[in-house]
Amino acid sequence: MQYKQAPHSFEISKEKQVIESNNLGSFCKHINKRLSCCSGIGVLHDENVEVAISDRDKASVLNNYFSSVCTNDDGVLQEFDRVAPANTEFNDVVFNPTNVKGVLRKLKNKVSCELDGLPHPV
Repeated sequence: MQYKQAPHSFEISKEKQVIESNNLGSFCKHINKRLSCCSGIGVLHDENVEVAISDRDKASVLNNYFSSVCTNDDGVLQEFDRVAPANTEFNDVVFNPTNVKGVLRKLKNKVSCELDGLPHPV
């Protein structure tokens, strides 16, 4: 019985340490560890009951499902009011390896990635 209670006692002692440290950063770190899920997405089945195991296949199954239930494209493009002044235009947009590398280094690495391996905001 004492072996079953050991993990629970350990967790209680760690939580008490965090609380008694009176450190907001430690508290937030502890909570975030408890909230994050590292197991990923389990095996999925597509509409043909085929198994999707790889990340790419899972993404495809989820994309097909959500695009079938969440969108109804009527083919009509919506008009949007222009936000920028009419005389605003982009003449040159320059990308070079140094600038791209600098931006990619600043990205948070704990964000889930798209199929291209880059986080969603990119």
